[in-house]
Amino acid sequence: MAAFNFSKDDLNGFAVKLTEPFTVKPLLHSNWEMFSGNIPRDEASFKTDEKNTVHLDLPGYSGIIFELAN
Repeated sequence: MAAFNFSKDDLNGFAVKLTEPFTVKPLLHSNWEMFSGNIPRDEASFKTDEKNTVHLDLPGYSGIIFELAN
């Protein structure tokens, strides 16, 4: 799964509804420190809620690629 924000404005709490419960692991986040962003790689984690929805904070002009696992 991938999520992108192509606008200059931050998207906070962007909700993505999944079809079933998954473990959501970021594989690449364009806002990681290693890419001149401000998020340490080990702090980028995402969890689904009881409705199988993951809530994302996407800074302007950023993207995240995830691995979904059962």
